[in-house]
Amino acid sequence: TFKGIYEVKAALTMRVADCFNLGVGMKNAFISTQERIINLDTRMQLYTAYLKFAYNRFHTARTYSSFGFNVGYNNSFFTNVKPLFSPIISKEYTSLVFEPEYSINFAVEESFSIGMFVSYTYMLTPYSAKNIAMQDYSSKATLGENSAVGILNIGFSFYVGMGRRFKPNVQD
Repeated sequence: TFKGIYEVKAALTMRVADCFNLGVGMKNAFISTQERIINLDTRMQLYTAYLKFAYNRFHTARTYSSFGFNVGYNNSFFTNVKPLFSPIISKEYTSLVFEPEYSINFAVEESFSIGMFVSYTYMLTPYSAKNIAMQDYSSKATLGENSAVGILNIGFSFYVGMGRRFKPNVQD
């Protein structure tokens, strides 16, 4: 298992119908084995480009939920790989990515809101710890080799509107 250090997303979206948005985005994340495996701090840099589909549901004039689904492609690489005995097969990992997400947002101004979000990144390509010689550190490194990769993300978000002002469909 890896522990998240950070994840940053940026998306450019456009409203295509009442409450529906479509857009493109880019995501960068950094995860590490630090504190999971003694004396090893292998890190993984993740870069993902995606298409975003979202629906906004207003609860009040200043509060809304956003339900989204991102589909994209991930290209990652590992750093600080230190094998003891085994060869390094590949420091790269790529996969198709599917990511449902939910956020609750609070409008601060007419074109600015802050919120909290939760998402689950699902990567279809099985990850093999043998590629970066993790079996040298733990016998558990070979568990789940035929499984897809899942990452739970919880954090804060903000929205900055440009162009035409966003008008909520519910009044206080």
